[in-house]
Parts: sequence; structure tokens; C-alpha cells
Amino acid sequence: MAKKNPSSNSRATKSIRHIFNASNYFSCRFEYTDYAILHNHDYWEYMLVVEGEFRHNVNGSTEILKQGDLRLIRPNDLHMVKKHTEQVKHINFIISNDLMKKQLEILGDGIFEDTIARQMPISFTLSERTTQLYVTHALNIQSTPPEHEHYRLLNSQFFNLFLQDLIKYLLSSDKTAGGSLPTAVISVMDAIKNPDNLQKTLSEIVQVSGYSYVHLSRLFKENLKMTLIDYFTASRMNTARLFLENTDKTILDISMLVGYGSLSHFNKVFKNHFKLTPSQYRRQWKDLYNFEET
Repeated sequence: MAKKNPSSNSRATKSIRHIFNASNYFSCRFEYTDYAILHNHDYWEYMLVVEGEFRHNVNGSTEILKQGDLRLIRPNDLHMVKKHTEQVKHINFIISNDLMKKQLEILGDGIFEDTIARQMPISFTLSERTTQLYVTHALNIQSTPPEHEHYRLLNSQFFNLFLQDLIKYLLSSDKTAGGSLPTAVISVMDAIKNPDNLQKTLSEIVQVSGYSYVHLSRLFKENLKMTLIDYFTASRMNTARLFLENTDKTILDISMLVGYGSLSHFNKVFKNHFKLTPSQYRRQWKDLYNFEET
């Protein structure tokens, strides 16, 4: 058996392949080779394999990454990637620490710190369809300059997809660590997602669990690492986003459909969630859709 070269694993080099400034806090690039030097960096790297296989070493553990495997490399994670097959391709989504913190805080207090502190690598395996969604996002982002009016919308679309996958990771890792989710949490999650309950208040929906609001809030925080109200609001906003993208319903109608009697309050919550007003989101989405169709 050949001996390993200790010099290749004993010292980290600081990566300077991506430079961030005020207008370049998020970028992506397609890579057709490996980077077989152990290194770390002060940004987040979201690496998705779209062709071939890689041997990935992160924090001393080695794994083989295949098509659809996605890894979130945190600041100060020590890693390298080496080709395991002749033809390879992966996408690197590069995200500044400040931007990542803002996005993770959407999920609730402490999520950013919890994600940083986790010992195990943060790993997903995506379906073929979801992998293609990431590729489409990468192509759109890569071809759009940061100063373009659609650049922020593209970021929001990517992060909406990313946060959904991160929630799945947190749920699966919590199941591994502490068993399945409590029945009360599952029943309320299902009730929140039920279209028949869109116009009900959270207090009404909580009643299906048989638990008090306070106790259920604690269960959500313990098991999902996000608050009950944050999960409820995120579900409502995602439904509103889908209405804006796929229907011609008025914003007032949409606000009422997702349970907001006050249009001004709905606009405020939506903007806090997506960094755009509902009308701005719909306009930019339609402009982008028409551009892509052309």
C-alpha cells in the first residue's frame, strides 16, 4: 500500500479563489476539475456534484460524492476535493458569512450558531429534478451581473430552495439524534400545510394537537430548531409566493387567502421574508419568466 504524503494533509492553505466586496457577496461557478489541496476559507461554499464522482475530505473524514450530492462547507471547515472519475463537474455556490447569517436567521434564533457548531458535515442528496433546479439557478445567477435588477430576485429564489433543503437536513439529523418527531409536531405541521386551513389562525390550528400553545412552541424549538410562529409564517409566505408566481389573483385576494386580513400587514411580512414587496416580487418574476421564455 502506498504511503500518504503527509505534507498534503498536515497544513491548510487559505483560499483566495473568490473575493467579496460590497457588490459581490454571492456568486457561483461551474468547476470541471478538482482542488486537491487541503484548505479553508472565510466564506460558505455550497458544493453540488452534477457529473462524475469526487473524493471529498472534510475535517478528517473521507467520502465519495456522486451526482446529486451536495455539501455545505462552513467557514473554517478543512476540506479538499479530488477527482474520482475522469470526467467531473460540480457547482460552487459561494456565500459571504454575513449573507449566510441573515438567511439562516430566517429559520429562527440560534440556527446560525447551531449550524456553525455541528460536528458532522452538512450533507444532502438531491433528486434528479431538484439537482436540475440548482443547475438552472446557477446558470441564471452566473449570467446575471450583481448590479442587474433581477440579481436580488435570483438570490431570493436560490435561498428559498436552499432553506427548504436545510430544514430537511435539520429534521433528518434531529431524527437520527433523538428519534422521530413528536406526534404533536407532525400533526400541526400537516395542519399548517393543509390548504383547507389557510385562513385559520395559528391558535385554531394548534388545537388539533391536543397540546397547549406554549408546550407546542417548546416542542417546535427543540425538534425543528425554529419557532412555531416562524414555521407558520414561512409556510404562509411560501404559499403566497406560489400564488404570485402562478396566478393572476390580486395581492389583496392573496393576502386574504393566506390568512392576512390587513393588506398592509401582509405586505410588511412578505417584504421582511423575501426583501421585496408582493408587487415587486410578481413584477420581477414575470419579467424574469418572460426573459427566460424568450
